[in-house]
Amino acid sequence: MYVTFQLIFSSCYTIDSMRIRNEVIIGTLLSTVFMGFTIQSASNYTSLSIIPKPQALPITHPPISSVTVQQSISLTPEEIGKHATSTDCWIIIDTQVYDVTTYLSRHPGGAFRIIPYCGKDATEAYATKDGRGSHSPRADQQLGSLSLGSLHTTIQIPSVKPN
Repeated sequence: MYVTFQLIFSSCYTIDSMRIRNEVIIGTLLSTVFMGFTIQSASNYTSLSIIPKPQALPITHPPISSVTVQQSISLTPEEIGKHATSTDCWIIIDTQVYDVTTYLSRHPGGAFRIIPYCGKDATEAYATKDGRGSHSPRADQQLGSLSLGSLHTTIQIPSVKPN
């Protein structure tokens, strides 16, 4: 048996008090497959009304021109130390460097467990869960997806520069 959820997103137009209104309908379609049969039920519909302002003019901006270039960075302790905030957090674990910035908000124990190690070696803290045990193989797998490279190597990071 397996269960799937599908987000339903529908748009329809209605006339309300002589105005055309665009309604966006959002809901959930639940599909359950059990012994070869599919059972579907829809629920949690929400209707959102969007009434455009006829006087509103589109705001236009001049095109922004930029170029993406590769920037070489040496993964030294000094470089890692530059990434020591919650909005730019690199850590070292067992000679590997990880950018955990995007993971901070998803950490099961809370971002506050990682933030003190931003820009530093977090090997012991990771190995012992800061004195509370050890991390699971799943945590090791998630960490691996955040790897930038080995300490004392040079990596290429894309950066955007305006023309």
